[in-house]
Amino acid sequence: MSNRNYVGVAAIVTVLAFVAMFGIFANLQPAGAAPLAAITPVASKAPLGTGDESVLIKFYDGESLTADNQECRNLKEYRVIDLEYVVDHGTVNTTTVTLEHTNGAGSSLAVNTTGQTVVSASAADADALNTFDLYGVTTCVDINVVNSNAITWTIYGLARK
Repeated sequence: MSNRNYVGVAAIVTVLAFVAMFGIFANLQPAGAAPLAAITPVASKAPLGTGDESVLIKFYDGESLTADNQECRNLKEYRVIDLEYVVDHGTVNTTTVTLEHTNGAGSSLAVNTTGQTVVSASAADADALNTFDLYGVTTCVDINVVNSNAITWTIYGLARK
């Protein structure tokens, strides 16, 4: 074979090599950024929508009680309540306060379901602010006293959606 044949074969091989290289490289896409990480949800008890979605409820407002008592409200639109109480024991009268829930009309229903304990066996002046879950249509604040000595209760709730 002559030198011209070698040059011709080399030229053809070189052209085919370039076509193959550029044909392969033409189909490659440039590297992009990695996909974003999945969003991690964060639990929150804050209102879920926009605007003011809460309501202030006065269950007891400095009321002097000498017997068991119950105040009920329709809170079916709300999911939690920030319940604040202040108790003034003028005399000894041990008291327990619970939340009761029902799908009925509160105290007119024969049985309310006792829910969370707000205050257990209170025998001294006290105050607190805690969050409680709401269930059913009606929520009642139930105050049970052990004797007829006067005791003063203030209980407000901030119901939140």
